[in-house]
Amino acid sequence: MADQFFARHVGRIKVGLLQTAQYQGYGSWMETHTFLRGEPFSFEDHEYQEVLADDRSAEINVIKCAQIGISEFSIRRALAILQLHAGTTVLYSLPTATFASTFVKTRFDPVIEGSPSLRETLHPGVDSSMVKRFTNDSFLYARGASGTGQAISVPVDFLVNDEVDFSDQGILDTFTSRLTHSPHKGRFRLSTPTIPGWGIADHYDHSQQKVEMVKCNHCNHWFWPEYYKHVRLPGFRGDSLKEITRASLANLNTDDAYVECPKCGLAPSFDVANREWIVKNPDSGFSAIGYHITPFCAPNVITPGYLIKSSTDYDREADFVNFGLGCSMQDAESSLARDEVEACFVRGEPPTSYTTVMGIDMGGLCAIHIGVVMGAGDLVIIHSELCPLSRIEERRRRLKAKYRVLIEVIDGLPYTDIVLRFQSTDPNCWASIFSNIKGLGVWAIRAQEEDETKATARLRQINVNRNKGLDTVMEWVRGGRITFFESDQKDIIVDHIVDMKRVKQFTSNNELEFVWVKSKKGVDHYFFALLYLYLASKLRGLATIAVKLPYLVGKMRHEAPEGRPEGLSNRQSQMDLSKLIGR
Repeated sequence: MADQFFARHVGRIKVGLLQTAQYQGYGSWMETHTFLRGEPFSFEDHEYQEVLADDRSAEINVIKCAQIGISEFSIRRALAILQLHAGTTVLYSLPTATFASTFVKTRFDPVIEGSPSLRETLHPGVDSSMVKRFTNDSFLYARGASGTGQAISVPVDFLVNDEVDFSDQGILDTFTSRLTHSPHKGRFRLSTPTIPGWGIADHYDHSQQKVEMVKCNHCNHWFWPEYYKHVRLPGFRGDSLKEITRASLANLNTDDAYVECPKCGLAPSFDVANREWIVKNPDSGFSAIGYHITPFCAPNVITPGYLIKSSTDYDREADFVNFGLGCSMQDAESSLARDEVEACFVRGEPPTSYTTVMGIDMGGLCAIHIGVVMGAGDLVIIHSELCPLSRIEERRRRLKAKYRVLIEVIDGLPYTDIVLRFQSTDPNCWASIFSNIKGLGVWAIRAQEEDETKATARLRQINVNRNKGLDTVMEWVRGGRITFFESDQKDIIVDHIVDMKRVKQFTSNNELEFVWVKSKKGVDHYFFALLYLYLASKLRGLATIAVKLPYLVGKMRHEAPEGRPEGLSNRQSQMDLSKLIGR
């Protein structure tokens, strides 16, 4: 027991000496006090890590490719902070609590156990997969950033967010708020990217953007290596590396692949002396520092030939660009394109029908869609508007009367009191509530009958799987099952729909699935109103009062020679006119 106390005492003395001298920085501490595979940790072949280690900026954002050693580095950086700054707290977040716990056990613990100085200073009374204490009164907390989140009530000095794009952004913002009273307020974000303008890509965009340039040793030309622009494969005759498949690799020698200088056409040396970090946007004024770590930052670890071979292992090009190259990319699975949404707008006289439905997204500005349900269930939207919340009750009443709305679905939160007031006088008003519906279903009905003995009113609620519902709306828009008539709201509607993106995130159950998000500056009200309109069309058979509306008697004002409305896209022109006008 005496030996144990003596060892801890010696450990405290060592840490005190290191703190006094600040030990030349985090990088020097990592190389001296941590080990990898039994050998002292080194920045060899990962020289970019030394640049990151020596950067003491309060906010650092790292956009990276996969399997390039950043997580291994960030572990050691966090431990260096804890050792060199007595009494500090580091919060290390990963997408879920399970991942965070596993990460500590399999990544943090081996580094601590392999380092004599870390072992000596680890407090035996507080040592778990979620929190560790050191003898200099520094603490390490590990937390998951999933939909449920893990609250932390202690102040934080340094925050590390690993895999930002696969975490719940709201939870990450909550973690950031724990920095408020710290004199350090250190933030270190790192992640493989997903779509442009989202997650780590957004943070990097709002930083001084650093990239590692290469100087050609043949012509002295400086350039930033990019896979599709500069990688060459002798013997490949295609126009783009995107054309290479797993089958075509049999006739190619990927070991001969190289990076070509865009000026002289020769293969430059990637020796450290020929590489230098520069800031792309020196006049930006951002205080945060951003680093873009691509495979070319570790050329001895990830070769051009390896990149070519690995590109054939991905089913989606976007996944290869995200994980293999460390770049953001948007594809058809990520969102609706602007031209796709604009193609849904047509000119002509809006049809009328005996089934008119309405969807409302509640907010400071409420978004309203009114649509006609066609014979096959397709929707033709005849009216859209944004209405201030202060006027929504009167405006809703007038629109329902004008368009003879049969049934409506309204966003049930957060203005529940208003929706319940609507329901108290309207038996065909339904509230939509997002819930985690299992299975393949998008929605389910939850109805509560009125009970006078318990003073409970009839509740008409539809529970909706948010992401599956928006997926369905995207399919309907893309499949031509939703049509808008031209209006002064067109540009706003398109903006709202294309701003919403699908990104992969881990759920609290550690399942990776697509989640719909909007940009920090964007708005989405018309997109959600479209979802509620779709749901209303599915509930029309539940209307308690049948409303008979007149059939359309007039023709559309503008007809093409074939008898179809002007402005129809090729996809829409295939629609039967008799169906479109409701005959």
